[in-house]
Amino acid sequence: MYVLRKALAVAAALTLAAPAVAHADEGAAPVTPMRRISCPTAEQVSAASGYDLTSLTATRTSCWYESASAQSLRQRVEFTYTKDATLTAARARVEAWKDATVRAAEALGADAFSWESAGPANIYWEVSPGAVGTLSGVDDHARAVATAQLFRPQMEVYTVPGERTVGGRLWRTTCEPYSETTRCRTEIWAHTVVPDGNSFRRQAGWTFNSLTYLWSKRALWADNPLATDGTWRADGRVWRTECDTAVTGRGACRTWLRQPTVEVGPDGQLVTTTGWVFNNQVLFS
Repeated sequence: MYVLRKALAVAAALTLAAPAVAHADEGAAPVTPMRRISCPTAEQVSAASGYDLTSLTATRTSCWYESASAQSLRQRVEFTYTKDATLTAARARVEAWKDATVRAAEALGADAFSWESAGPANIYWEVSPGAVGTLSGVDDHARAVATAQLFRPQMEVYTVPGERTVGGRLWRTTCEPYSETTRCRTEIWAHTVVPDGNSFRRQAGWTFNSLTYLWSKRALWADNPLATDGTWRADGRVWRTECDTAVTGRGACRTWLRQPTVEVGPDGQLVTTTGWVFNNQVLFS
């Protein structure tokens, strides 16, 4: 446990000094698929499905919606992760059942599909790499697909490998096993100001945004400054960590680094300011 704590602190301290993407050691165990979901609101699911759903019961891996009106037909829409590692395995299992009508659901991915058998459609798609989800309870194929599109992994931009557009910006995330947890590095496509001889120039490219240490037991982080409220120094720089607040969310810590940044001012001149820059976050299980 001591090795983990010390290594994590050193790794974070060197993040900006050595921004090259880190790779897992050869032969290391693969990253565990992300099977945590952010449940849309009952109102959002109602609008997409066409049902009047009024309640949501959520867990880390499932979302259940129900109608509570005694005057209308009771409806229930469910999202869960399956035990299937791939959509191919899920489809083979479904096609082995009798009276199952299978059809493609391309809007959710090349291999996504739905099946029906005298009841509502069941949608299967890869919610994140290696994690297959299923949605049931919506009896119209098009509406079922539209409803499924609402479901995203928790903190997707920081926790799921791949490239995606969020908020009009392009993001790229890579993840690797790291001691007893998983570490993901998130970059954003941005214009930055970099030194160029005696002056500066503006360039576009992938820029480091943050590191995220995925969900692990809080005990692993005991006495680690990345998981302890306060201001501290490492590698000659000043850091600040905040935990379990409205900014971080319950069960998480965020760390900022105090450093100078160069930006282009309204008049086109370069302006140097010093402030707190988000660097990394730790998520607790």
